[in-house]
Amino acid sequence: MTNRYYNESFTAAIGQLAQSATFDAQFRAIQAGFDKIQLEYDILQGLTGITNLAGFPASFSGQAGKYAVVNTAESAIEFVSGGRLALKTIAGTSYTLLATDAGKLLIFTNASAITVTVPPDVLTQGDVVCIRQGAAGRVTLAPGAGVTFASSDDLLSTRTQSAQIAVIADGSNQFGVIGERNAPSLDVALLDQANVFTRVQGVTPYRANISGAVSIDLSATARSNNLHLTLTGNVSSFALTNPTDGAVYNIRFIQDGTGSRTFAGFPAAFKFAGGTAPTFSTAAGAVDFLSAEYGSTEASYMAAFSKGMA
Repeated sequence: MTNRYYNESFTAAIGQLAQSATFDAQFRAIQAGFDKIQLEYDILQGLTGITNLAGFPASFSGQAGKYAVVNTAESAIEFVSGGRLALKTIAGTSYTLLATDAGKLLIFTNASAITVTVPPDVLTQGDVVCIRQGAAGRVTLAPGAGVTFASSDDLLSTRTQSAQIAVIADGSNQFGVIGERNAPSLDVALLDQANVFTRVQGVTPYRANISGAVSIDLSATARSNNLHLTLTGNVSSFALTNPTDGAVYNIRFIQDGTGSRTFAGFPAAFKFAGGTAPTFSTAAGAVDFLSAEYGSTEASYMAAFSKGMA
């Protein structure tokens, strides 16, 4: 019988010795011993499980897709969410965030308004939860006890269907909020949607004394489309520069306490009913009012003038 140790490149002399059953059994025992040593080494390396390593998590359970990093205290290893988002669909109209939502995109599919509560201590610092309005129901964030939200505008609702927002755990129960947001409950107006106002909308006027050659830059800082202009001397020329297409400018022309200040007239860009430019009041303290809508295509103002407002 040909011995296998001889065939596996043992020298001829050893192969001859190994042909006995006794030596064959000893070689097999040695091989089995090496197999056990390799298995134990594999376990120590974490190839088949985690052993008792200081500061290392006891299990991989529930940590799929996450990274192992040193914690902020530099005392142990912890798992954190990576760049890949898991998806979770939610059909109800109320939901409370879970710790397991970290690193997920929550898609809300209800057509009615939805409230998502962020409870205290639910996320670890740096965790992110993304939220999508998957249907007509707007998603609004609500703080749990002791929770505060931070954003540049305090808006806590999704803007419209398919809008996405994110909640970022800053620590100490503070959460940053970013994304496509709107908050109709706060009466916040949108630039690209029709808005219904239920309260007075005030516009701070731009106030100035004018005389001589007057030119007002409507795009300058602190300018307004409501102007209160007091004539403290005769006005030899008057111009408005950098108007906004479609804007309406309301202007009060006020005679100072002396009165009799003259106004040379409006430039040709101002169009009045019947093509006749108005004349100004001259009494001390008199107020004339002009309202003009600007059109950039025509490069003109459609103006209405009221004299002697009293």
